[in-house]
Amino acid sequence: DNGGHFSYYMPQIIREDKQTGSKISIYYEVVGDGPETIVMHHGNGNCSRDWYTLGYVAVLKSYFKLVLLDSRGYGQSSKPHDVEEYSLKSKAEDTIAVLDD
Repeated sequence: DNGGHFSYYMPQIIREDKQTGSKISIYYEVVGDGPETIVMHHGNGNCSRDWYTLGYVAVLKSYFKLVLLDSRGYGQSSKPHDVEEYSLKSKAEDTIAVLDD
């Protein structure tokens, strides 16, 4: 529930990984109406929901537009089985695709 005080958007993109040719689904949320955008990446073993649990969204949503994404392998994003699917370049391209969307 956003109480009408900020925007909230939960899309999911599907992209082809240029390195492996696999289809990858990346889940993300956009929260807040601020003039500046912050892209929030979680750490290993976590997901975008942790930004809510840790209180960051509650504090920042009034001042910034927050882009919270689940990295591949975590949360609601694709969880490929091949280790080649987790290259730094592929993960960076996931983030670029989210921002382009």
